[in-house]
Amino acid sequence: MYPYLEQSLGKYDVFMNEHNKIPTIEKPCIRQCTLNDEEICMGCFRTFNDMLKWHKSSIEEKKHVLQLAEERSIAHTNKVNKYFK
Repeated sequence: MYPYLEQSLGKYDVFMNEHNKIPTIEKPCIRQCTLNDEEICMGCFRTFNDMLKWHKSSIEEKKHVLQLAEERSIAHTNKVNKYFK
């Protein structure tokens, strides 16, 4: 799996946003954005739409997005591993 996602996906760490003091979850962006044909970022595995809505999403919505991103990451890793066997 991708180590940069484990921290965000494993615990869904909620912290207080310093700007507006509202509980939030940090985005999993690693600034390696490359969208595939399905508009999924190959860096964090969120959809383009998920990235646009992130700052307005609730904590529960963010948890759901991170879970889907984790599933996409695993599927991608499995696909790549099969290719190189």
